[in-house]
Amino acid sequence: MRSKFDGYVTQLQMGCYIVTEDFVYPLDKKGREYGWGWSLLTTPELLLERDYYCCERTPEESYQHLSDHFRQLLPQASEQQIKKLLK
Repeated sequence: MRSKFDGYVTQLQMGCYIVTEDFVYPLDKKGREYGWGWSLLTTPELLLERDYYCCERTPEESYQHLSDHFRQLLPQASEQQIKKLLK
């Protein structure tokens, strides 16, 4: 059961639906941290605030911006190859 849970969490992290906010560590009797930490997970919206993701461009403008950038980086690439990179 644990492996399925880890797989689901990994998929959510890879899709950037959840991100690591911090690590917490267990404390010994003297109040010192020890061992492996546990990661605290949260959504990017909560961690970075909602306004952080507001984009001034439309999706079409973003696509064009990326396409222009790839043309500068890869002048030998054809238009078809650039489209394949962006899809």
